[in-house]
Amino acid sequence: MLIFIKDGSFHFVLGDAVSLLISSPFYRALTYHSLVLASVVTLLSVTIALPLSCLFGRYTFPYQTLLLNLMLLPLALPPFVGVLGIRKFLGRGGVFSLSLMELGITSSPLELLYGRIVIPLLLPSLVSGCLLVFMGSLADLGTPLLFNYRSLLSVQIFELLTDAFEIEKGYALVALLSFSSIVLFGAVSWFERRHRFDRGGTTASVWQRVPLSNTASFVAISLVGVLLLVSLLPHVGVVLLAFADRWILSVFPVGFTFAHFREALLHPLTIRSTALSAALAFGSALTNTALGFSIAWLYDRSPSRSNGLLRLLALAPLAVPGIVVAFSYLSTFSGTFLDPTSNPIPLLFLAYTVRKLPFMVLTCGAGLRYASKELEEAARVTGASTLRILLTITIPLLWRQLLGGFILCFLFSMLEVSDSLILAREERYYPVTKALYALSARPDGPLVACAVASLLIVMLLGILSILFLIGGREKKENLIVPQGVG
Repeated sequence: MLIFIKDGSFHFVLGDAVSLLISSPFYRALTYHSLVLASVVTLLSVTIALPLSCLFGRYTFPYQTLLLNLMLLPLALPPFVGVLGIRKFLGRGGVFSLSLMELGITSSPLELLYGRIVIPLLLPSLVSGCLLVFMGSLADLGTPLLFNYRSLLSVQIFELLTDAFEIEKGYALVALLSFSSIVLFGAVSWFERRHRFDRGGTTASVWQRVPLSNTASFVAISLVGVLLLVSLLPHVGVVLLAFADRWILSVFPVGFTFAHFREALLHPLTIRSTALSAALAFGSALTNTALGFSIAWLYDRSPSRSNGLLRLLALAPLAVPGIVVAFSYLSTFSGTFLDPTSNPIPLLFLAYTVRKLPFMVLTCGAGLRYASKELEEAARVTGASTLRILLTITIPLLWRQLLGGFILCFLFSMLEVSDSLILAREERYYPVTKALYALSARPDGPLVACAVASLLIVMLLGILSILFLIGGREKKENLIVPQGVG
């Protein structure tokens, strides 16, 4: 998205982005706000995640698996739906504000929403994780839209899509995000290559976890519990809203009902959008399973410069914001037989596949590093073909990674936000996340959206249960956690 066709010729749009930043204080402030927000989110994520990684990786304590499972729950909720739950707890007239008023602490509602050895070894993965969080925060679209916060690059890009007179500014901002992604991705890849440590043996040789004492276990469980309570607050709010009969200017819901769930299960928009998302996600996950395994196998079993480049290209979408991908498809295929304004389904399928392919490549790559090559070599010596070795040895050894990667790709495709919001323009083609966004903006829709989101939470709980039942604990960790982007 650094170039586009203008008046029949190619136009280098990055220069427009630079000119826009130089000439417009508004867009300079926009860029500043976006970078500061993404940096703060990344710093906060590292501050929380690094100690937790050490705690779960080095020690054992009661309910450890359950707590780790629950910490993945935020994946189940599209960000803009979580905003509805956050508002109910922390917004003006929310639970926290009304509780302070009832206790006599405040007299008016509050508005809280607007306005040394291990580290070097973890450094490559830590830097990669920071890149993912930073770029994800920089390009997040759903959350600021629901908070009605417009002073961010992603929101301005989304709004400029509908303004034919300002569309070139949209191209310029997308080019700015694209260039930033390329530079950051290249820097992180270079850093990982320079700081990759030799593990000195098989990848399965890891340190022994140390059991914590009763007191230390109580402290660990309490600290993780507090973090879980904070991180799951949006989910609690969404579920309560889904069951609430009436919840206005009261600390707790006044009465409970299943009416919102009945409406969610019978509403034409939710039924159609859920079916469409499920079909697209299933097809995308199936495609990614075949492509991801092939790329990971070529890179691990036949290392070469070309296969390394292929893997790097497959992982590149990790560092490219979804809004950039969607905007690129929208502009590239406009006026063609793939024009998303007439039928976005082919491009939605392509976007889901490209965006989630890195997860399958990393998952299969982790599995191949653990799989025994001796069995493959023995079969090759006896004259077995490569296809026979794959079908009878390699794939059976990697069934856990293949199944887990398929489930994760399916889940993440179901919950994809940016591509769905930008590419789907007509209601009959709305995926479930676009349908939830549309319902959230209607007077009678937020509670129905919360009911649908609650069902998605239940779906994720089932998926996580399957993932944690697949294989041993070590395999689960390698199944879920990407080891880097380089």
